[in-house]
Amino acid sequence: MLDLASFIETYAVDSQIYVVLRGVNPEHSFELWWRQSGGSMPWQLRRRGHTAWTLANKKTLLSSLLQQGVDMDLATTELTRIALNQVVFAATVMREAEDLFGRTAVTQAVDEHKAFLERLIQSTRNLIEEKKGKTSQPTPMAHLDRAKPSAPGRRSETTPERPRSSKPARRRTPGVRGHLRLVTN
Repeated sequence: MLDLASFIETYAVDSQIYVVLRGVNPEHSFELWWRQSGGSMPWQLRRRGHTAWTLANKKTLLSSLLQQGVDMDLATTELTRIALNQVVFAATVMREAEDLFGRTAVTQAVDEHKAFLERLIQSTRNLIEEKKGKTSQPTPMAHLDRAKPSAPGRRSETTPERPRSSKPARRRTPGVRGHLRLVTN
């Protein structure tokens, strides 16, 4: 059975949230996007040839929203209300997708994609609360904080104190340690 979930992409460009359902045939894909202005029909659909689609600025939904400065409170509340309920459930998308992939494959992919979006939305909310200083629960990346090296002159509670050496301390060269890269399926 076709794994339709691998053909679903979610990302944000120019303050718009895109969900693209790509067809197996490169000539077909379904582009669904949400505009911040909302309105009576916040979701719009159009078919587009995948060969004409540029993926140069494709990012994960979470990192793209953060980097582009989208209003996070608006984005998360609207995504929760709209994306999880309507994104791939839009009648036109479902009919077109079922014609291409079959009802069972579409249902399975929708369930998997909902779970993916829910994880991203929760991560985004946690990040917002962290920025506001109101974090009530750890973010998915919070465990990495414990792995950060201790500040100079401070001894970690779990690291035994080493005997002092007469040699001058070596300065650490700044590297990529501490930089996080979000990878999603």
